[in-house]
Amino acid sequence: MDVIAVVFALLLEQWRPATHWPLQRVDSLLRGAIDGLPERVDGGREWHAWLGWSLVVGLPAVLAWSIGAALGLLGGVPCFLFIVAVLYFTLGFRLFSHRFTAVRDGLAARRLDLAGAALAQWQGGPLAPTGGAMPATTPETIARQAIERGIGEAGRWLFGGVFWFVLLPGASGAVLYRAADRVAPRWCAVPVSSMHPGFAVVSSVALSWLDALPARLAAGAFALVGDFTGAVEGWQGATRERPGEPRALMVAAAMGALGMAPNAPADEAERMPARDDAAAVDAFDGAGWDADSYAVAVRQMDGAAALVWRSLLVWLGVLGIAALIF
Repeated sequence: MDVIAVVFALLLEQWRPATHWPLQRVDSLLRGAIDGLPERVDGGREWHAWLGWSLVVGLPAVLAWSIGAALGLLGGVPCFLFIVAVLYFTLGFRLFSHRFTAVRDGLAARRLDLAGAALAQWQGGPLAPTGGAMPATTPETIARQAIERGIGEAGRWLFGGVFWFVLLPGASGAVLYRAADRVAPRWCAVPVSSMHPGFAVVSSVALSWLDALPARLAAGAFALVGDFTGAVEGWQGATRERPGEPRALMVAAAMGALGMAPNAPADEAERMPARDDAAAVDAFDGAGWDADSYAVAVRQMDGAAALVWRSLLVWLGVLGIAALIF
């Protein structure tokens, strides 16, 4: 039933994204609890931070399980519908894919300014070089940064939620992971003077623990459906350079599976035309990048979206086989 519930929730979310008022109301209530709880339980000790995290993350998960169990007493259909509703609000492509699509459409239209503006808005800050002498605003750099962020968001909104939903009873796993994912960035963004620093440490450590297995399983799926050797090399590189960051490992494996070496300098500058060659400049946009540069960037982004879809299908297939066996 778990696989069927995930499929139903994803299909429903594709038909109508969960961006309407119920989600906004629930999100507002959760933000209020996340922001207000530390003041009530902060006694200056680290275990108070664990207590606060357990309350703001564990209680919603227990509540979701309790409601599902109570509905299960009435029959399988009410429980199933409740689980689908919870999954609909806690995972899905459309919660982040519209920003990815905005960057991709800007590149497809050969509008570097629109693609860069969409990516900057998504990141919440200015663009930055990804390595070496690569400038911050090239088609390849924009595509690379959008792919890296998109893969990270897929880990948040798909793989992490699906993993914990399957592992824990009822809908508790999906709620647990989503609450933990919301707590960590908000507590880490609060000034240290406002509360004990243990709240930020505890929330980030707990989220890393929750991400550890699903991120590695997602990286393994990327290797199976993409360039296996490149994914393994990216995995190994991230393990050496950024230990203890599961999402960085997942992103590096995905970039390797796509054949995109992490932070590799671009060579677009070598393909730029001489500015005094009017005939050549006609084939380029105002920033000096030719149609091939944009086509490559668009293909990379399309490949990343396909990689996530194929990996998700692998996950669902494995879960379906496991459900039939056990």
